[in-house]
Amino acid sequence: MTKEKKEIYYIVMIISMFAKDVKYTIKEAFLYLNKYGAMKFLTDNYEAEHLLSENEVLEDLKEICRKNGGSL
Repeated sequence: MTKEKKEIYYIVMIISMFAKDVKYTIKEAFLYLNKYGAMKFLTDNYEAEHLLSENEVLEDLKEICRKNGGSL
């Protein structure tokens, strides 16, 4: 599997986990993460983030969203 495919699978997994954690649909979760800069953060920082636990990644994403105006 190419590095790009691994990143895509990982990001899809994280979006799904975030959606479940905050009780959003996957589409709502993606739109929220994208609106508040967490998708860019996740793609820009994939190399570091994919080494963290899933809970740490979710907390990082929530913090990025809060810093950019999100209310979760």
